[in-house]
Amino acid sequence: MRRNYVLRRNLTAYLFLAPALFFFGTFLVWPGISLLVQTFQTGGVMSPAVFVGTRNWERTFADPLVLKTIWNTVRYCLMAIPAVFVVAMLFALALNAVSVGQTAFKTIIYYPTLQPILVAALMFTFVLHQDFGVLNVLMRAVIGEPVNFLGNEVLAMPTIAMVEVWKGMGFWTLLFLAGIQSLPRDLYHAAELDGAGPWQRFFQLTLPLLKPTFFFSAIFATIVNLQVFDSIFILTDGGPFHSTASTTWYIYRSLFTFNEPGYGATLSFVLVLVVLALTALQSYAFRERA
Repeated sequence: MRRNYVLRRNLTAYLFLAPALFFFGTFLVWPGISLLVQTFQTGGVMSPAVFVGTRNWERTFADPLVLKTIWNTVRYCLMAIPAVFVVAMLFALALNAVSVGQTAFKTIIYYPTLQPILVAALMFTFVLHQDFGVLNVLMRAVIGEPVNFLGNEVLAMPTIAMVEVWKGMGFWTLLFLAGIQSLPRDLYHAAELDGAGPWQRFFQLTLPLLKPTFFFSAIFATIVNLQVFDSIFILTDGGPFHSTASTTWYIYRSLFTFNEPGYGATLSFVLVLVVLALTALQSYAFRERA
């Protein structure tokens, strides 16, 4: 009797899980297996797939551009994520202190997030272009010559990171604001009675209490930004001299420009491994500080 009850309970549980497991297997597990198989082949899109063993992997480890694109992608994340978090936190603190018109300010701040990345990149093109960009019109008036933001090896990547800061600050602002407004007010009242100032309350209460929010934000932002492609493709197309070439840009080039799906699949698998490694590193770092 007991055994029949356990079997019925487990069967019921698996029936409820079946739709999720089906989609998980269809859209994640099976594509992952297919991608891994593709790394040992060449062709398979415009021509029949041919097994080539570990040739794609050997080429990946010998290709200096692979390491460069990985470093460019990580460098982009190190620029964009801290910057957008700082800006978003400042806006969140400012909005939290506003009692009148908060909804209107939220709408204004969130508006850039609603723009497609294509629109955002084109907008920044008209702002930063060396010849006709609005910002360079002002630079000519101030310093007498334009600044080649997108054609300079030093400035190109920070400029692209600025696009992410502009586009992503609305989402992170509302997320941080929701986290701040969910914190217990009694702690802040007690801290004020003890004589803690705004800076003390922020560093000793707000930041520690928002650690779960920061943990989710850091993981999510890292996964998303490691896949940066659109803004790089539109603004610089990986230049100048591959200084802004990301891993996804190289995957795109391998697949659609060089017609090498096997090599592109290998690069995709490398990117997956990088994402997993950085996610695990962040999880370990937050757990150690908890």
